Amino acid sequence: MCNKMIKVTCQVYTWISDLVEKSLFEAGIVNYHIQSGRNVVIREKHYLGGLITKTKYENDPADIFRFFIPFEYESAIMNHLIKKCEFHHPGRGTVFTEEVTLYNSELLHFDFDKLNSLELSDDLANSGFTGISCIIQRGLAGIIIKSVLDMGFCVPTVTYGEGGGFREKLGLIRVAIPSEKEVVILTVSKIDAMEVMGILVDIARLDQPGKGFIYMFPIRKAFINTRLFRGTLKQVASTEQIIQAIDEIKGNNEWRRKFSESELTKRSGRRKYLKKMINITVFTNEGYIGNIINQAMNDGAGGATVYTLDYKSFDSDYKFVLPAREMSDLVINDNQKDGILQSLINSGTLTTGASGIIETSQVPLVCTYFANHKR
Repeated sequence: MCNKMIKVTCQVYTWISDLVEKSLFEAGIVNYHIQSGRNVVIREKHYLGGLITKTKYENDPADIFRFFIPFEYESAIMNHLIKKCEFHHPGRGTVFTEEVTLYNSELLHFDFDKLNSLELSDDLANSGFTGISCIIQRGLAGIIIKSVLDMGFCVPTVTYGEGGGFREKLGLIRVAIPSEKEVVILTVSKIDAMEVMGILVDIARLDQPGKGFIYMFPIRKAFINTRLFRGTLKQVASTEQIIQAIDEIKGNNEWRRKFSESELTKRSGRRKYLKKMINITVFTNEGYIGNIINQAMNDGAGGATVYTLDYKSFDSDYKFVLPAREMSDLVINDNQKDGILQSLINSGTLTTGASGIIETSQVPLVCTYFANHKR
């Protein structure tokens, strides 16, 4: 059985994770996954009375919360998290929603009394954002992070995983391509997303063999962390506070456009992307994901990235879901969807032992290396 749901992703600095968990409990969200990562910002330091300014990149531990809710609670949950976790103060985190289809959503439980009691008010989140996920070899994320921060797009969140697929098809050459991956997740303005993706493909050479994989994913609503810089405040209000105030006045973020239409057309015309793809995300208990994903690749999936997660639950009714969980992403052609889904089900994803959930979502654009692929 499948259901349309809203997926909420909340990326926060570890020091406010307890506040997020408290807010979720108050809202009636009784189970969710947590992934470890890091957020990266620029630190400015001034010397000789401000005559010399030096910058460096600071990494802070971060937690990524993922959970699902029915459509009708999307705005209420977003407003609740923004208020309770004080996301309106720059430098705390980013929260966004996506539309997904879930298989085995029966594993999800909610406290509907709490959900229905959430305050209804005008949306605090914005609909003008797009997500970009960039998967590259571990240790090489720096060039992506530096470009994103230097151009002022967003605060990147970095997670870690194990890759497979293209690497396994290279025979002995694969020893030169590490399996450890870094995944850089960006939440950028919808009007600049195409240009951002093109820039990252160029600087990281993601269209070359073994370099990585980048794709765009739709975001319904988002409230993003705008604090890219840390340093001495010289004004009454910070730049981030001014940006946030203008966003609220204008009701959108289109005034922040960084590229003209002619620039976008010129760059997008130089490269062909794979379009209308599907992302399949699989959540299982630890120890099950390897065999499931290997079978999916044998049945036609091009590759996968596997992550470790923690599972938290305030619900004691369903004890088969273990605290140690794993997650994998597979981006495939739309015409492969039914076959890969059946492969995942046949491999035991939805059994009690694996206690798996399968999630599918749209991927408008992908860029990577495909040998002899006509694009």
